[in-house]
Amino acid sequence: MLLMIVGHTLPGVAGPFEQGVLDVACPGGGAMSKGLLMEVIYSFHMPLFFICSGMTYRFSEGAGELWEKTKRAFCHLVLPVLALYFITVLFSGLVDGAFAGADSVRSFLARRFLTLLMFSGNDVDFLGVRVEAIGVIWFVMALYLSRFLLDFSQLCLRNLLSNRNQGTLLMDADLRKWLGAVSCFLTVAGVVVGRICALPLSIDLAMAGIGFLYMGYCFRRLPLEKEPLKYGLPSGGIWLVTFILRVILGFPMFDMAMRRFPLFPLCYLTAGAGTVALFCLCVAMPHFGKDEMEQGAWPKCGNLGGGRVGALFPEMLGRLNRGLQILGQKSDILLYVHYMAYVLYLYYQQVTDNAAMVCVMRLCVELALFGGVSWIKGNAAKRKEVRGNERA
Repeated sequence: MLLMIVGHTLPGVAGPFEQGVLDVACPGGGAMSKGLLMEVIYSFHMPLFFICSGMTYRFSEGAGELWEKTKRAFCHLVLPVLALYFITVLFSGLVDGAFAGADSVRSFLARRFLTLLMFSGNDVDFLGVRVEAIGVIWFVMALYLSRFLLDFSQLCLRNLLSNRNQGTLLMDADLRKWLGAVSCFLTVAGVVVGRICALPLSIDLAMAGIGFLYMGYCFRRLPLEKEPLKYGLPSGGIWLVTFILRVILGFPMFDMAMRRFPLFPLCYLTAGAGTVALFCLCVAMPHFGKDEMEQGAWPKCGNLGGGRVGALFPEMLGRLNRGLQILGQKSDILLYVHYMAYVLYLYYQQVTDNAAMVCVMRLCVELALFGGVSWIKGNAAKRKEVRGNERA
């Protein structure tokens, strides 16, 4: 989420991150990149959401369970972003004066309906009409549909394999194999269709995201948390090599919202390797905490800096790790804040043209709003619990 906020800030401002020493030239004849930092972030930051979802998602055992999970996911994922979208529609209509007359109201609502129908992260053409982007929340619908399609696929395959009266272990192995084949087919179909035309509700991107969900399904079988260095270092190397190769060949950066899949399927390998490397870094961070140092874990790191600095360094990393855990547990709130705080961003981004300063300001503002919303939500939950106990 933090990388996404930075990635969404850089294109709107000028500065050293877009022009100057951090630019990456494309000797192969392609367009100039938007800067090294954006290239790095966009190489894996959106697939990371799909991959982590695939690592934590539990497949349904039957059609009834799939239906219940689909309904719960709709209420948890889709309904909140629909509510936020309707709020922004009402606000923009009032600001733009779209409700001044019947003709303007019909035109305004028709455009907004098409935006809702396409649910695209960028402007697209639909039946000869230019449809405006819905914004950052596009990936919520894509993730929702992508999880449903993968779960539905595995359920169909499970039923087919169970009819062959196979043993449990053999069926699980066959299920992974056939689910991988189906995932590859749907992913390729989504990428190809997305390059030709955008489908309503970003179904093409949902299909393209199935490949990342399946990656996560495979990654959870690896002991990444027990051996982060064993898997993190090779993954980081693969990410770096493939990333440099794409830049040297002159292809644009990977961007799902824009339906750009350069050097497909190499871009999927880059995204998967970058996600694993970042995941291994995150699971290794608690080992730098103060408590782990005192217990003798990772003894070589305990002497880093020596003396007071050596004790302060792991303590700071421990606090950073706890803060990131809170952000991760409530990442949906940070997404909603990021979406709704765009109006504020339009004002304070004009304070300076320095991209680094604007990124810092945006992170500070949106994290402060995140803290306020989380505090209000927490207090409301406590009051509801107290009232429930009193009634009981």
